[in-house]
Amino acid sequence: MARPTATAPEAPPPAPEQSAAQDKANAAADAAADAAAIATDAAAEASAAAEQAAVGPAGSAAEQAEAAAEAAIAAADRAA
Repeated sequence: MARPTATAPEAPPPAPEQSAAQDKANAAADAAADAAAIATDAAAEASAAAEQAAVGPAGSAAEQAEAAAEAAIAAADRAA
């Protein structure tokens, strides 16, 4: 005769209030992550603008030429 096996009872579904609170918490966390990403981007742009202002137009042109050379080298490496 087979013996019945014990199974763990399933957890009850969350209460509607708990689900709504979790949804609000998730939305707040998403909004905070979005705000942090925007702040990080703004800080990077401000840093780049400050660096460019400190270097001036001649330095900016030199930096652009250097970046173009690095991009060309990278493209050549990929093609090889």
